[in-house]
Amino acid sequence: MAKRKKQQPPRIIYLACEGTETEYWYFKSLSESLDEEANVVIRIYPDQSDSEEIRLTGQKGVKTDHKSLCAKAGEKLNGDEGIDEAWIVIDKDKHPGLETTFDEAAEMGVKIAFSSISFEHWLLLHFEKNDKVFEKSDCKNDAGKYVKCGSDQPKFPSINCQGERCVAGLLRLRNYLPDFDKSNQTIFKTTQPHHSTAFENAAWLRWRKKTELATKDGEVFEVNPFTNVDELLKSIYQNQETIRWIDWGESVQAEDLDLVFKEAEETCVLTVCNTSDRSQVILPSMFYLTDETGQVLNSSLEFEDGNSNLIIPPNVAVSITFQPAITPKDGTYLNCRLGKYHFIIEG
Repeated sequence: MAKRKKQQPPRIIYLACEGTETEYWYFKSLSESLDEEANVVIRIYPDQSDSEEIRLTGQKGVKTDHKSLCAKAGEKLNGDEGIDEAWIVIDKDKHPGLETTFDEAAEMGVKIAFSSISFEHWLLLHFEKNDKVFEKSDCKNDAGKYVKCGSDQPKFPSINCQGERCVAGLLRLRNYLPDFDKSNQTIFKTTQPHHSTAFENAAWLRWRKKTELATKDGEVFEVNPFTNVDELLKSIYQNQETIRWIDWGESVQAEDLDLVFKEAEETCVLTVCNTSDRSQVILPSMFYLTDETGQVLNSSLEFEDGNSNLIIPPNVAVSITFQPAITPKDGTYLNCRLGKYHFIIEG
């Protein structure tokens, strides 16, 4: 009888969340959705070992400002509790001193899942590409009460911004999360089927903001909107896929290949250089078009010469054209998948 493979001890990921409602319930539901095969344990701070009052109000010693969360996560990661990864989940939301927190986190090995202006922008990316500069997560009245902005029956119609100023208003208005509430415990289950879309759209958003990021020396807390919550989820799921949005004419590297996509008349030309010491195979199935929703539009591409594959010898560069033409037009996207790499070009 074959011996059963001994399972490795589970990875333990510690999450310190600034948001004690939306983020807490999101990651609690995510944790509960993981099966045994995932072999990961998620510990959330603050968690339900605190009373409901403590968790929701942040009182009695439970501090959820970004500086306190960073210190807590660093303490756990560098202690003797067997924590493999520690993250803080924070947003900007007009909080001062973020630069110091980012520096301190790097020194302690703590990772940051950051959203600007709010975690709700990460939720929005599950449904659409959106780089709008929002002012807040949700609208409130003068008494500090949420007004259900963007819903069919807002509590205070005169304050209803219809998603112009707040992200939650747009989530309700476009019926993505029509009953959105920060204490809603079903948000993760609703958005989970759209994770692949969110991963692509989060990468798209960072690509759209690359010039601003470069201008601000990569200080993500100075950019709005921005999110890298997808990196946290990929770590939890051990998803090794690297998604990159690229420009026409930009050189990228993947699997010992250098690639450059260039526009030509009614099609595109791909130049591939094999930088390895062995032959590489390129298949037409590695390239396809998608629409705004991610639906594949053309899954039967062929190389122009009719070959079903192309073998590239070591240290050789070749140019490839496709039949039918695959230059993306407005609203479509050219995709290239090579191993763990997924490159996308916007039409």
